[in-house]
Amino acid sequence: ANDDVATATDTDTDTLPTLSFDGQLFGPFGICRGDCSTDEDCTDGLVCFTRFDESVPGCAGEAVDDINYCILASAASNGEEGAVDIVDDTDSVADTVAVDTAEPSDGPTSSPTAAPTVTEEEETRDDGDFTFASDRKIDWDAIIEDARYDCPSATADGLTLFDYRSEAGDVDLRLGEASGLAASRRNPHIIYTHEDYKDLNEFYAIDTRTGSIVGDFALNGATNVDWEDMAVGPGPEKGASYIYIGDIGDNWEKRANIVIYRVKEPSVDADGVASKQYISEWDKLTLTYHDGSSHNSEAFFFDPTNQLFYIIRKESGKMWRTPTKWGSGDAFMTLVRDTDITSNPNQVIVGADMSSDGREILVKYYGTVRYYCREAGESMTQILSTVEPVELPYTREPRGEAVAFAASREEGYYTLSENSGAISDQPLYHYARLMD
Repeated sequence: ANDDVATATDTDTDTLPTLSFDGQLFGPFGICRGDCSTDEDCTDGLVCFTRFDESVPGCAGEAVDDINYCILASAASNGEEGAVDIVDDTDSVADTVAVDTAEPSDGPTSSPTAAPTVTEEEETRDDGDFTFASDRKIDWDAIIEDARYDCPSATADGLTLFDYRSEAGDVDLRLGEASGLAASRRNPHIIYTHEDYKDLNEFYAIDTRTGSIVGDFALNGATNVDWEDMAVGPGPEKGASYIYIGDIGDNWEKRANIVIYRVKEPSVDADGVASKQYISEWDKLTLTYHDGSSHNSEAFFFDPTNQLFYIIRKESGKMWRTPTKWGSGDAFMTLVRDTDITSNPNQVIVGADMSSDGREILVKYYGTVRYYCREAGESMTQILSTVEPVELPYTREPRGEAVAFAASREEGYYTLSENSGAISDQPLYHYARLMD
């Protein structure tokens, strides 16, 4: 028997076990320790208590925001609570990286229709076990150059920009740890997601009208060390639309490098039935941090105006970027230190997305979603480090890590959570845009 459990079984006494989180992200965890995701992360006799802002039953002391703790099953059912306060979720690893102030570009050259401009062109190409058919060509230059809208004022209320959430549909329970989210620019009513563990090298297509999984795609030979986020955008072939999957997580901060996978968007029938299809043609971008260090990142976004990737450290908001555009085939790059995102006390960054015109950015925390808007000529560093973001309407999910703009600007944005051991499907939520 685990000694921690044996010494804490009598919760009728005045002494409760003290909450503890030392930065370890893999179990098994003992009584009142975190951070757990499911009951399997806890030692025998304990269950994972998924928190929102409430105190932790059967435990005393201070709880770290967004951290889940292992507790006795009896405490969970009886609703026993210890005295819990929220404390700063401080950066567990000191960073002493000098900031590279060189700017890759000044962003859009005009106030860039966020809805993708497409032309239909029939093409059939065999790709191993998967066939790309009826390619839908995307005019990315037109998306960036032709949109006309003003950014909201710095004092704007998020409720004037986006509505409260509505449920788009329930996503199949098979997606236990949905982490990334990105809207298709090629297939109407489709949004992509993936899981961040189980060694699954797959991504899924979801019908945004129903939540149904209508596509299951495996990257032959790819590895899922810790897939955390994804994006859709332009790439080396003009008119094509690509999916980018960020294998960027590093809970123990020991990885020598991280990886971004690139694959052309497949053709998806939103009214079809999902059957697993295998894709053999994909590219791999291997990345290292310029000082040779390791960092745990769960969020990245892709800027279509310069085709650079921006990777955000989970605990601190420190951001790195690729130094140059990724060309054809596999590549290696050293990430450049960029800036720090304006802080959001007590919370960690778990997801991000950039609009298809390169002007709007969403940054996702467990408890909030923050919105940034870039005017013509403004750099990414200026926006994320100096501009106060707008906090958008968002209802906290059990373990919500995924956020993405809809393909059309008018549609707003979506969120999806891990199911955290739920026994029912997890909703895909939609936040409709209210104004330009």
